[in-house]
Amino acid sequence: MSIFSESKTFVLGELVAKTIPFLLLPYLTRSLGAEGYGLLSYYQVFVILLAIPIGLSQQAALLKYYFKYGERSIDLIYRAGLILSVVIATPLLVVAIVSKSIILFYIVITALVQILLAVQLSVRQFQKRGKQYFYIQFVAATSSVLLTIVLFELLPPSFENRMLAILLANLIAAMIGRIFADVPVRRYSLSRYKLAWKYIFFFGGPLILNQLSFISKGQIDKIFLYANFDAKFLGIYSLAFQIASIYTILLAAITAGTLPHFFEYLKTKNDAMFVNKLSFYSFLAALGPFFISLLIPDYLFSWFLGGSFDEVGYYISVFLLGIGLTVPYLINTQYLVYHGRNYEVSIGGIISAAIHIFFIWWVIEFDLRKSLIPFALVFSNLVMLGCVVYFTFKQQKRSSL
Repeated sequence: MSIFSESKTFVLGELVAKTIPFLLLPYLTRSLGAEGYGLLSYYQVFVILLAIPIGLSQQAALLKYYFKYGERSIDLIYRAGLILSVVIATPLLVVAIVSKSIILFYIVITALVQILLAVQLSVRQFQKRGKQYFYIQFVAATSSVLLTIVLFELLPPSFENRMLAILLANLIAAMIGRIFADVPVRRYSLSRYKLAWKYIFFFGGPLILNQLSFISKGQIDKIFLYANFDAKFLGIYSLAFQIASIYTILLAAITAGTLPHFFEYLKTKNDAMFVNKLSFYSFLAALGPFFISLLIPDYLFSWFLGGSFDEVGYYISVFLLGIGLTVPYLINTQYLVYHGRNYEVSIGGIISAAIHIFFIWWVIEFDLRKSLIPFALVFSNLVMLGCVVYFTFKQQKRSSL
């Protein structure tokens, strides 16, 4: 099967699976309103935040291990990662139980289950099993929609019930994925597990800062916005970012389908010009969704989502511009990750995150127009792109010596 056929399976599967929850948006926004949707987005930030230290980039570690060492002992990395996640999550669950915080319990369990699901999808990535990748995503998305509707109809619509629906849906998909996982199962000694934990920790540790920089854009900033503006504005802002993130979903799907081939290409050839040209042309192509969004009238968004979301179109356009800059960034990042330059990727992410947060603070501190806030994503992503391009050129010089 060619790279295009395989990639198409991943891309179409990801888009179909992610489109299903998107179709729920009108029902969700009308049921919760801008304020309720804002609260849902606010607490989901903490799920995403916790998933980073709990997961330690296990999916990336699995992929890198497979292409470096093959399928032998891959189940060791798989199981060691899951044990590590449970160990990290347990103290937080104890705190939630002792403090009788249902929302904290939801957040921790949802983050843990999200990691379980991500690992199952990662296994399908390196196995190049696009159909199974699609089925797992489809089950998660469909279950999430159906469970949300059932809970909203039987109980009062609330952000807690939406979070519960997502938790149960991801758990169902992760369990199905594990049942049908085609991974060699062997017995391993404690010393082998210790080596696996060391590998995951030292591989995923440096990437934590890079992941935090990513979620600061459109995620951590919600904490600042919730503290300084009303929940309605947070709802509009969050919904705009979610709709614009459809573009991110497309990019993630393309990455899922092409990343194994990209790694294989780098393994057999050290073609620096290929990476540079791909980055340049992807930069030009990435601006397309931004220009298309400018042609959509605002009243269509109000009609589709409800009257309380009348300003969402403007924010969607700006977010699309910022997200588009991540296309060439992802190409350069994967090149650096392949060569083990994780720390350099993290440096660019840290600088970018700092700029993003500083920009939002600047708008709030000097009481500027809140319509400037989404431009934090644009400027910070430009800086992040510049950093990884610089480090890519440095790595290419090293490789040419």
